Amino acid sequence: MENLKYQIKSIKEEIECTNILSKLNSVRSLIADEMEHIEDYKSMLDAKNDVVASFTAKQNLEHNFVLQSVINAIYTDIEAMYQEIGNHYENAMKEIEKASSCTDQSQDNA
Repeated sequence: MENLKYQIKSIKEEIECTNILSKLNSVRSLIADEMEHIEDYKSMLDAKNDVVASFTAKQNLEHNFVLQSVINAIYTDIEAMYQEIGNHYENAMKEIEKASSCTDQSQDNA
């Protein structure tokens, strides 16, 4: 049973060590910074009445908004997955303990 506990714990730790959420946060921050720069640039273009360049900047903002939305959805999904993994881990450990104590009792009775 100890080997099974170790294997289950290793799976959980392997998933947690990937730091997916922090990597996604880095990408979200980069996109947010880029969008801020584009908004500033677009404002300058609007002030200069450069319609074509302003339109291009607007399109770039829209593309970044879509990227940000998709990454936010992935982030939320992964957060939920981590929660589920934690729940399954706790349930598995309880079941192993229960099975282990039943095995110990059987051996004591023999």
